[in-house]
Amino acid sequence: MVIGTPALVRRLLCLTASTFTLLSGASFADDRAISQRIDELVTKNYRKHGIKPNAPTSDHTFVRRSYLDIIGRVPTFQESQKFLSADSPSKRGQLINYLLRSEGYVSHWFNYWADILRVKSSIEGDAGAAYSDWVKDTLRQNKSYRQMVRDLVTAEGYVWDNGAVGYYMRDAGMPLDNMSNTTQIFLGTQLVCAQCHNHPFDKWKQKDYYEMAAYTYGMQTRVNPEKVVNVDGRMAKLEKRGAKRDRNREMNRHIRSALRDLLEPLSYRVVHDEEKMLKLPDDYQYDDADPRETVKASTIFGKRVTGRNSKKLTSYADWLTGIDNPRFIKIIVNRLWKEVMGVGLVEPVDDFKDDTVASNPDLFAYLEREMVNIDYDMRRFLGILYNTRTYQRQSTTDDINLDDYHFPGPALRRMSAEQIWDSLLAVTIPAVDEREGGSKYRKRYEKMKEQAEGLESMKKQPQQILNVAKEIAKVEYDHDQASSGLRKRVAKAREEGNDSLAKEVNKEMRAASKVRDEKVDGIRQAFEATYVSNTMKGASMSMMKMGEVKGSAKISKDPRWKGYDGDYVRASEVRSPAPSGHFLRQFGQSDRETISAAEIEASVAQVLNLLNGEVFDQLVSSKSLLMKGIDQLYGDDEKQDYIFMSLLTREPSEREREIMSKQFSAADDSKDACKTIIWSLLNTKELLFIQ
Repeated sequence: MVIGTPALVRRLLCLTASTFTLLSGASFADDRAISQRIDELVTKNYRKHGIKPNAPTSDHTFVRRSYLDIIGRVPTFQESQKFLSADSPSKRGQLINYLLRSEGYVSHWFNYWADILRVKSSIEGDAGAAYSDWVKDTLRQNKSYRQMVRDLVTAEGYVWDNGAVGYYMRDAGMPLDNMSNTTQIFLGTQLVCAQCHNHPFDKWKQKDYYEMAAYTYGMQTRVNPEKVVNVDGRMAKLEKRGAKRDRNREMNRHIRSALRDLLEPLSYRVVHDEEKMLKLPDDYQYDDADPRETVKASTIFGKRVTGRNSKKLTSYADWLTGIDNPRFIKIIVNRLWKEVMGVGLVEPVDDFKDDTVASNPDLFAYLEREMVNIDYDMRRFLGILYNTRTYQRQSTTDDINLDDYHFPGPALRRMSAEQIWDSLLAVTIPAVDEREGGSKYRKRYEKMKEQAEGLESMKKQPQQILNVAKEIAKVEYDHDQASSGLRKRVAKAREEGNDSLAKEVNKEMRAASKVRDEKVDGIRQAFEATYVSNTMKGASMSMMKMGEVKGSAKISKDPRWKGYDGDYVRASEVRSPAPSGHFLRQFGQSDRETISAAEIEASVAQVLNLLNGEVFDQLVSSKSLLMKGIDQLYGDDEKQDYIFMSLLTREPSEREREIMSKQFSAADDSKDACKTIIWSLLNTKELLFIQ
């Protein structure tokens, strides 16, 4: 269906002809046989269980589903027109191929992995921003799943050089919890109960848990920065000399505090401490070991691998991602199958046991083999699944038994919070996939990188660093002494009931604090200037190499986004997780505290947001893409069709046309009628579901 005035139709069709042909690159032609074999194995299960497959989807349903599943938003009017007007018999495969290689794919699948990996912007030292960029860049580069996991579990170094260290910094100070998350995410094995006692419902013992945790127990998320710049010994001598005098002890406390602040950029790194040994807890109660006994690293299943000194972490990564690990392949295959089809071949996806059986064992085994054959290429694997007839059938709208579903088609699903947000933005803001956010966090860790590199260059000048800390400490000490006297004056004035004098002295205290802050900032800035100037050159280029984020212009400068609120960016670019009360949180975005904790349940807050929220106001504003498109159309029917295609990617029914025609007849202005129709569609269930 192509709609609009003749001039608009010609312009859209011209655009279609010039752009859709770009989709005809590699379209997984080599993988067509794999897709067909998957369909054969699914069909075999139909016969076995007496299942009638769903009918194939229409092009309208397919284009909407593909955009939502692959890039996380609905297609714009122009995008759906390009696809629907094309007459190529391979246009579905071409579209899948195009979407998998788009920036939207990175954005959408970042949300998926951020939920699993519990990516948060608030990780200390702005490590969260670097971690987020690393996940996006991994998807953008199409790094193999094996390599992605290896990079995570062996991550070391500064966060700005290796954003993957965010995986350990996310659980800073909690190495045992980190191992629980690792086994759940990558092995589908629930070990958390065995952290405190033998597992009551599985074979895992508490000792098994500790043996696994011993591999990564030495991954430290902080270092002593004083050691990095060789100032620790000098500080220890200073404290020893001043231990007997109150003034010296107080000065040393301020020096220590000043060093901590000055050297903070050096604190954020992950170090593998091979010497840190893990011991069983004091209250260990089983016969296979003694309390406080040192634990040797050892794997829990598959090929037995024990930890050996410097090779311990490498051995662990080899085992975790190895071909001999019976669960590593199963888990990623099942996770991706569920994300495409709506239900896993095994449910739940992260609680496998030795007796776990897939709903279609032959299919599961085949998918495992093919994942290995394509070298754990997640994007290619997804392309294979999207190109199956099974995926391209109508969705199942009946209640589903998760333990006995045989895929007559994908399961009907409600959009995630991120998909709803991104879809509404896609019909509001131009080129939303290219719009960046979170620049302030990137700027902060770029700055910290410059500072850390500069500080490391002063390893041979520890006394200079200590002298600066002493200078700051002197300012702080003098301020404390002066403030103590002022506080006494305030207390005395209040005792005497002299409120005006108390206010006057409080004003003096605030002024003194301001002077103190200015002096300290001046000392810090002067100190920073001595080392950052030599490391600034090329810093911006190094960060570009690290991020290579999108190559798009900044929001503040790109004319495409003039007049649009800077907070209206795709969910992957919003602070992770979004602040409390944000649209994303209201619609169920995970708090990123536990693995895959997103919700899809309806709530009153969601209803109120769609009825009369800020997003609706943006959608019907004069600058939104949707309203600008409507303004180019003259006939009421064309406007109605444009709205339906933009929001629901389908034509309205005859009954819907009748209702809308009455609305246009009753309205004083056709624009008001359009806004009412948009409001109505925004509050339908159809808008929120992936059919």
